[in-house]
Amino acid sequence: MTAHPTRHVRTLRLKASSEDLVRRGAILLEDALHTATLPDAGPGRLLIIRSLDFGVIRSDQSPSSIALRIEEILRHLGSLAVHAEAAGAASRPAVYFRNSLEAIILLARRSARQEDTGQWFWPLAVKAWRREMPRHEALRTLLGEALRTELGAVAGATMLRELYAAGAADELLGSLGGQDGVALLRLSGLPEWSASSFPAGFVEPHLPADDQRQTARWLPLIMRWVGQWGAEDARSLWLAATALLAENPGRQCDPRLSIRTRQLVNLRSRRVRNEHVKNHLPDLGQDDILPHDRRRTDTRKETPTISESICAQESDRIASLASDYVAEEGEAQANLPQWHDHPRPSEFGGLLFLLPVMVRLGMPEWLGANPEMIEIEFPHRLLRCVASLFAAPDDDPILSALSAASLPPRRCEFIVPVQWIGRIAIGPLLLRRIKGGDEDDRAWVLCDKTGLLPLALWRGRAPLAVREAIGAIGLRRGPLFECDDDPDLLLRAWITAMRRWCRRYAGIGLRQLVCRPGRVLAKSTHLDLIFDLNQAEMRIRRSGLDLNPGWLPWFGRVVTFHYLPGESTL
Repeated sequence: MTAHPTRHVRTLRLKASSEDLVRRGAILLEDALHTATLPDAGPGRLLIIRSLDFGVIRSDQSPSSIALRIEEILRHLGSLAVHAEAAGAASRPAVYFRNSLEAIILLARRSARQEDTGQWFWPLAVKAWRREMPRHEALRTLLGEALRTELGAVAGATMLRELYAAGAADELLGSLGGQDGVALLRLSGLPEWSASSFPAGFVEPHLPADDQRQTARWLPLIMRWVGQWGAEDARSLWLAATALLAENPGRQCDPRLSIRTRQLVNLRSRRVRNEHVKNHLPDLGQDDILPHDRRRTDTRKETPTISESICAQESDRIASLASDYVAEEGEAQANLPQWHDHPRPSEFGGLLFLLPVMVRLGMPEWLGANPEMIEIEFPHRLLRCVASLFAAPDDDPILSALSAASLPPRRCEFIVPVQWIGRIAIGPLLLRRIKGGDEDDRAWVLCDKTGLLPLALWRGRAPLAVREAIGAIGLRRGPLFECDDDPDLLLRAWITAMRRWCRRYAGIGLRQLVCRPGRVLAKSTHLDLIFDLNQAEMRIRRSGLDLNPGWLPWFGRVVTFHYLPGESTL
């Protein structure tokens, strides 16, 4: 459900013939503002009103009558509100931002590009910022404000991504002092990954090829600033971690984030001795690909060692990735999601009621134990699969709000969360062999008594967790199991578990829960679902499925549910 909106009055001016009347007027207005129903600025929006001229307040007036007058004035002012970036916003009596984070990011972009920040609403939108701040101090302050929002590190990643797209990331990074790195890591909720964080003798592996491709757009920026700060500087670690989160916010739950960060930083530190890299990497914002003859310039000595040759080959590959990104940047920007300013109707608004079900089934902990599922954004893929069961069109707004990650590997062994045993799964368990495959590469599936709920898939010797589950409940052999590929089996397991949970604990079927009309307002960091007030259902409320999930790090969004009157007529 929608939380009660917060109301902030920056300055209150009252004029009366005595101090007692001024205090009486302040009390009446305070009570009235607490009880007044404010106009709906839109899901998640930050509405800023320049001034509210109430007129004369009589000492014998009741707070309720004042509240009604405030509602009338605010409805009028709310109807005049425009987005803060719209033309003529500075002359309007009210403006809005899509959310509080957007206000911080837009102000940071203006500050970094030295654009006009003299409009009346900026100090009201971001209270920690002041017009007289030097640019470097303003940028550091705004970054800190972003990191203090509920999104934490992902808010910083969103801010850096927007500034990078606007060609202003260097201004932000250049404003960071040597003492800021540790503070940024702490504000982001990220550990301080120094060399001492890893065991003695730990050898950091090369960054996997898939990760290199995904982070190619960030390589020019990272390598330039890591080269300036140093690989052990906390700012370098924060920048690399932030780039990884900008590509996939779910990585915040990845226990391997520290290693991935170190790998990304080391792409620069392993090549700092080789001028060949400097000749290869394009600068931020470069429009042209480096000429072929420049990419092949050999600055090494005439007879390179084997290690130097390997280093140069890796440099070529990284440089090629970066150059490819520069070439494809315009196309990539054109393919970015186009977020709408107004909610759009969907017939599958209840799909996100499955997020609390996932939490109860152990999704956050399971993703932490299986970080490869974070890379394919498994929760988004699972919701898409559920929607496909009910023939949801690909252009439905709720599907457009979900990520479409790259295809998972065909082989994907898994074990479901342990709490399914005894709560969702029905014993005794069945051991079934997947049909087909070589004799030396047999795949086994552990199912519950019905054979419909897969609990584990493995090849070779059964994992310890499987053997413990078998010992606790018992096991019998089942018939051969037919399955096209491992990811389909994993999706089937989670869908079956969610279906059973909804039936057992909420008394509602999956179709009844998912297929309900609503309106969707999606942004890169926020997802709002709006339903008609008459759609509130006791089964859903009693099981807590329509309570606001808020910020879900493993899902990468702030999710909010709204029940408003009159939605069914829109």
